[in-house]
Amino acid sequence: PFVVWVGFNEASQIYLCDLRRNGGSGGCMESDEKHQATNYTSLKSNVDIRGHFLVWQDHARGNWDVVICDLRKNGYDGGCLADDAKMFVTSDLLDQVEPSVDGRWIVWEDHRGDAGDIYGYNLLRGVEVPLVTREGRQSRPVVRRSFVFFEDNSDGNSEIKELSLRDGVVRNLTNSGHDEIHPSVDHHLLVYETSRFGVSSIVVLDFQSNATRFLKLRDREYNPSIFGKRIVFESVVNGTKRVFFDRCL
Repeated sequence: PFVVWVGFNEASQIYLCDLRRNGGSGGCMESDEKHQATNYTSLKSNVDIRGHFLVWQDHARGNWDVVICDLRKNGYDGGCLADDAKMFVTSDLLDQVEPSVDGRWIVWEDHRGDAGDIYGYNLLRGVEVPLVTREGRQSRPVVRRSFVFFEDNSDGNSEIKELSLRDGVVRNLTNSGHDEIHPSVDHHLLVYETSRFGVSSIVVLDFQSNATRFLKLRDREYNPSIFGKRIVFESVVNGTKRVFFDRCL
C-alpha cells in the first residue's frame, strides 16, 4: 500500500509513503516525514510501484531511460534510499518511456525502431526482450501476472490489446472503431478511456464475467487507474478539473 510521486518543485525527486505507517515516519499523512528515493537532479516521470520494485522514466542521460530500484536493497546499490545507486534498465539513445512493473517483468514503450514498440526486461533472467514490434504505435503498456495490456493504433484507431507472455499471442480486448486508451489493470478488472460517446469516458471490463460497465458520464473522464476495487480518474465538471474515485462492485 504505497503512494509514489515526483516532486516537481524540488529538483524533480521521487518520493513514496506507506499507508500502513500513517501517523509516523514514512506514512502518508500530511505531517508524516516522507521517504525520498532519489537525490539527483533530472526530469523524472511515470512512476510505477508493484511489490518491492519501483520504476520510472528518467532524463538524466539526455534522453528518456527506464530506471528501477528495489526496496529490499535499501542502503545498498540498487536500493530505493536517496543515496543508493539506481539501476538504469535501458541505455539506447532514443526514448524508452511509460514503464510498468509487476515483480517479474518491466515493460515500456520503446522508440528505437519507429513510432513506438513494446519492450520488456525479465527481472528473473536479467535480459531485455522485444515483445510487440509492428506497424503503427504500441504504447502505454501495463504488465500484470503473465500478460501485457497496451494501446495499439495499427488498425487506424487506438484499441486495447493483450499480449500473453507465455505464448506471445496478441488479442484485441476492444474493437469499437473509436479510440480506446489509457489501460489500467488489477486482478480481473480492466479500466480504460473511450471516445465512443463523443466525449472521453471510463469503461470497466470484468475478465471473469466479460461484463462491461460505464462510469457515470460527466463533461469528460480520463486517465483512469485501478487498485483493488477502487478506480481513480480525472474529470472536468463545469469547466473545472477534479479527481474522483469509484468502486467496482
